[in-house]
Amino acid sequence: MFHGHDHLYVRSELDGVVYQSVPQPGNPLAGTRSAEEYGYGSGTLLGSPGNLRVRVTPNEATVEFVRAALIEPAAGRRREREPNGAVVHSYAVDPRPIERERK
Repeated sequence: MFHGHDHLYVRSELDGVVYQSVPQPGNPLAGTRSAEEYGYGSGTLLGSPGNLRVRVTPNEATVEFVRAALIEPAAGRRREREPNGAVVHSYAVDPRPIERERK
């Protein structure tokens, strides 16, 4: 399940369902300080900026968190440790058969 508005990357799993918080691509100051405030107690937590790259095939779905490294205009240097376009975290989800309710 993908959801947004929390301004950070969080990947967690509960009862076999992957929950993915979508990072904010353009906020240079976003970190993980708000994770506890938003109720995240476990999983992979990373600060923005960045975006998700999702690929779906018949065999699996892959998700990559891609860093959007911003340049500080005055200093001319990057704020993030990773270069622009770097894959910061990735994972795959195998398809599961859908159990249909019998009538």
